[in-house]
Amino acid sequence: MSKTLPSLLVIFGWFTLNLHAKDLISNQLSMAIEELETKRSYRWVSESELEGQSGFRPGAMRGTTVADDMIALSISFGSRDLQTVIDGEKAAVTDRDGRWETIAMKDQGYSSGKSSASIARNVETPVEELKKLVPLLTFLRTEDDWIVGDLPANAAEDHLEIRRGGETVRRPTGIVRFRINHGSLTKYVVRAEAELVNEDRTNKVSRTKTIQLRDVGTAKWDVPDGASEALQRPIKKSEPRLSEAAEASLLKARGKRDIGVHDPSSIVKCDGEYWFFSTGTGIYSWHSQDLQTWKRGPRVFSGTATWVTEMIPSQRGHYWAPDIIELGDRYLLYYSVSSFGKNTSAIALASTTTLNPNDPAFGWTDEGIVIQSTRDDDFNAIDPALIQTQSGELWMSFGSFWSGLKLIRLDPQTGKRDAAVGKLHSIANYRQIEAPHIYQHDGWFYLFVNWGKCCSGVDSTYNIRVGRSRDITGPYLDKEGVDMANGGGTLLLESEGPFIGPGHANVLHEDDRYWLSCHYYDGTERGRSRLSIQELTWSEDGWPQVAEHPTSNLVPIREELTQESVR
Repeated sequence: MSKTLPSLLVIFGWFTLNLHAKDLISNQLSMAIEELETKRSYRWVSESELEGQSGFRPGAMRGTTVADDMIALSISFGSRDLQTVIDGEKAAVTDRDGRWETIAMKDQGYSSGKSSASIARNVETPVEELKKLVPLLTFLRTEDDWIVGDLPANAAEDHLEIRRGGETVRRPTGIVRFRINHGSLTKYVVRAEAELVNEDRTNKVSRTKTIQLRDVGTAKWDVPDGASEALQRPIKKSEPRLSEAAEASLLKARGKRDIGVHDPSSIVKCDGEYWFFSTGTGIYSWHSQDLQTWKRGPRVFSGTATWVTEMIPSQRGHYWAPDIIELGDRYLLYYSVSSFGKNTSAIALASTTTLNPNDPAFGWTDEGIVIQSTRDDDFNAIDPALIQTQSGELWMSFGSFWSGLKLIRLDPQTGKRDAAVGKLHSIANYRQIEAPHIYQHDGWFYLFVNWGKCCSGVDSTYNIRVGRSRDITGPYLDKEGVDMANGGGTLLLESEGPFIGPGHANVLHEDDRYWLSCHYYDGTERGRSRLSIQELTWSEDGWPQVAEHPTSNLVPIREELTQESVR
């Protein structure tokens, strides 16, 4: 006992000192955060670095809080800045045109109204973020001049803000570092990392956010005249949100599928399974037995071809808006290579004899460029859509903005442009137009297009329009007889409640029924893009239509499809 007791006392003393040290660290951190909250005015700059994640990345956020509880924000988006001034339940915001507008900080509907409005409603000041962050930390300690704490797995995954397209997140970890000088918090860094696991690959992703603080207690700024005037205006009322039951009913009727996709291709069959492809790094693939439950398949490409980076040096293999067609004994996949807002673009082709990755014959062959555009052209070579006519001809429609949508004839043997009849036909034009799809039905060619703006979540204005022609090269006229090349287009599908910005329409024919597939932005999920598959019917005068008043009692697609209807 005489030897055991001193040993126990040493161990007890070590734990006591360790606990005391942790308490000191915790108190030091709490007091620094309390100082920020008490003094109420400070400036901050927040910058994020992402690795392994594709997509648009805004620049630094610069913010200032002042003693009268007002907040000023500036966020850089390339060559422009979005400005926001928040005053309690109201805010003044600018957008692309630089004009100040008035919004309610409490979201009253599905659309935020402006991209900067959406940012304003979701912003957290450093104090607000730290109050949520610090209680989650474990194993507080000091390392050099930093206070360090570990994030639990769920908090690390939240910080990554991953927009999953069917991947599984594995082993998320996170760490937070705080720099405190003379009792004041001057900087903190939140870093999280994880693995995104797909069926065919593992991708390491990380996000590091650095927040620097200064002028604690002394920060001042003058409210811009435009913001001051906007804050005096009344807030525009927006449509109220539906009840959760009504939202679920509407989205079910509009064919919601619980997968995150953007720019879905046509749906084709291979070995009894449905397949489609979508925008993503290497091009995403999806397969299903019943059109209801979809699973991620392998990516088409695991790397980036040399010709891609030679043409667009910034390209890293994130390809847009693919389309696929079964032609003879091959599947031809056309996809877009471009960069946002530019028409230095190309549509390229890949081919395979099977889509089944378990088939020994499976494998994609890069067939190279089919058509391309440069800044000297008046069109944009993206958004391909394929059709083989009942007479056996192969055509591709494509285009986005610029001078509108185009059509070219392809060689059905090679899938490339037919040199003999390679004329470029103009088939539709509008101020904001893209994503064509041509479908042949009952002696007519129907041209589906998108008007409006995509890729802005709940602020997207995409809507699907249609016209028809007896000849594939046009003219395509809408119901009023207006040529789509001159701005015509009959509305088929638009935003409705939480079903926002439907786009990239494709038609699937199964037995005697037709289905319209597209993506949309889900207002119940903060604008995530989702897949929609809903029934398409034809009016007595031969126009495509979807249900005007959706209900929740529509029978799921696959329940009404028999084995005999599957080709």
